[in-house]
Amino acid sequence: MDTGISSNAYLIANVVGLLVFAASIFYPRIARLAIFLLFTTAGIVNLVTVLRHPGSFGDNSYSRFYVYGVQFIYGAFRDSISLLLLFVAFYQLVTGLLIAGRGWVLSAGLVAAAIFLALIPFGDSKGLIIPAMGMQIASCIILLFKVKKLSDAPMLHLFHHQFNKIL
Repeated sequence: MDTGISSNAYLIANVVGLLVFAASIFYPRIARLAIFLLFTTAGIVNLVTVLRHPGSFGDNSYSRFYVYGVQFIYGAFRDSISLLLLFVAFYQLVTGLLIAGRGWVLSAGLVAAAIFLALIPFGDSKGLIIPAMGMQIASCIILLFKVKKLSDAPMLHLFHHQFNKIL
């Protein structure tokens, strides 16, 4: 598996990061939706993984993706990797739900997202996702300055017309 700077995963992560960053400036509602989907999808995937395959992180099969995280994950949490992953899934799901909120709830979700994204590079292989995570963090910070505008139009407003057509 290619995990280098020329890999498709590197390219995709950074293109998505750049698109979300640009959207946070010009189309903040779309950026908010993208970050919401990122966190809720990741939370659901991690939750399903820990419930269906609780030992998958304990068999070191993911260790090739980590630099600093190997000692942390396979050291301190060696006997409770599933518990750590469950916590991560819960954090991601709650963050996604907060981002769907309004006002201070939305602000709390964006701060939680930025904190989580800032911690990801510590488990990153060779610093490959640092540019993407930096752009995502910048997106969260930009959206923090637009919370009032985003709170005036709730996230479900993006789909309001589609819901009315169905009903």
